[in-house]
Amino acid sequence: MAAAVAARSLGKLKQQNVALFVCDLQERFRPVITGFPSVVDTARRMIRGASVLGLPVITTEQYPKALGSTVQELKDVLPADSPIVAKTLFSMLTPEVRELLKQKPAVSQVGS
Repeated sequence: MAAAVAARSLGKLKQQNVALFVCDLQERFRPVITGFPSVVDTARRMIRGASVLGLPVITTEQYPKALGSTVQELKDVLPADSPIVAKTLFSMLTPEVRELLKQKPAVSQVGS
């Protein structure tokens, strides 16, 4: 029911055209990013909203061997089928993420 109501109020966005990207919110960044708790709280709410709306969530981790994994607060709310992609590029649009997006061809990207 909630997803049906929410889907009607998305305005011009269509469920098949949208995905949420969560970029590099990792443990090693916790002490060095000003306002990190607020960033994590906002990301948690966005992930929960995406879940209610049935939107895919794609998460990346920048070099997790050195920088740690995605913070537990976000892992706790990520949908079970939500991939976490390790990367060494400074872009989320890695070859692995491009492959994931091929499964949702209607999703348009912002940037390159």
